[in-house]
Amino acid sequence: LRDTIIAQLSRANDLRSVRVKIFITSRPELPIRLGFKNVQGKYQGPALHQISESVVEKDISIFLGYELAQIRDKYNGQALDCFQLPLDWP
Repeated sequence: LRDTIIAQLSRANDLRSVRVKIFITSRPELPIRLGFKNVQGKYQGPALHQISESVVEKDISIFLGYELAQIRDKYNGQALDCFQLPLDWP
């Protein structure tokens, strides 16, 4: 399955009608590193310690904001009006 996923992701570079960037995170296990090593010119492997702290914090903030908004919206869709969370929650 891992090899199939890597092969399919490498084919995204062949798309001409759209530009695709895919962010994948994983442990640097040997089979994964070797799989992407065969994807010449299509793979960049920055280590998280090479990314500035402000960028990491911004990404985490955006992710958490989105997820918490999803939780709020799902809750509000089921809660009585008097128990609904405000739009600026949390």
